[in-house]
Amino acid sequence: MCINVLGSSISNGMKEIKESEKKELAKQKKEETSKRKALEKRVQLDLEAGLSVKNICHNYRPVAFLILFDGDTMLEHAMELIGRQEVSTVVNTGRPGIDQAVIVLTTSGGSISDYGLASSQLIRIFKAGIQLIICVDTVTTSGGYMMASVFDKICATPFAIVGSIGVVTQIPNVQRFLNKQDIGAFLVTSGKYKRTIDIIGDVMKEGKEK
Repeated sequence: MCINVLGSSISNGMKEIKESEKKELAKQKKEETSKRKALEKRVQLDLEAGLSVKNICHNYRPVAFLILFDGDTMLEHAMELIGRQEVSTVVNTGRPGIDQAVIVLTTSGGSISDYGLASSQLIRIFKAGIQLIICVDTVTTSGGYMMASVFDKICATPFAIVGSIGVVTQIPNVQRFLNKQDIGAFLVTSGKYKRTIDIIGDVMKEGKEK
């Protein structure tokens, strides 16, 4: 009986997957058709304006900007490259709706503030209307995954590691030692949530949950 129920559940799940795939394909075809019609309309207007076929082909031939991003924990070297030079070049010279930016992203993440800034740089490309494609050869995790989440399309090798955003921290606490030594410690903050756990204060359940 359990086997029959399990088989029925798997069968229903496969049907839902196939239906979802059909809907996705139909959506892609609709978008491609819409883009093709818009391109045909623009080309027709260019022909009516007297542009040569050679110039029209040159105008609508997409250019792919390639950026190799190999990040470390603090982005000491990569940030200068992606922030000041390459992203600005793509934004200033790329043609919205025609050109593409291909980012080969390799990083295991690091400082949230540094990778947040790197993500904001990629958002500049996205807002400029230039298609953003992220390629992952080996690993893109934590802060790197945050960068990759800005993409229009992501391509990864079969064995690439693509992970979620996570935060890990360790805080030693010496409050019990201070109590044994009859030493009092006081912490003053400007707000309720300024410091929920610290190195010298008593660790409460409420603080752990926050």
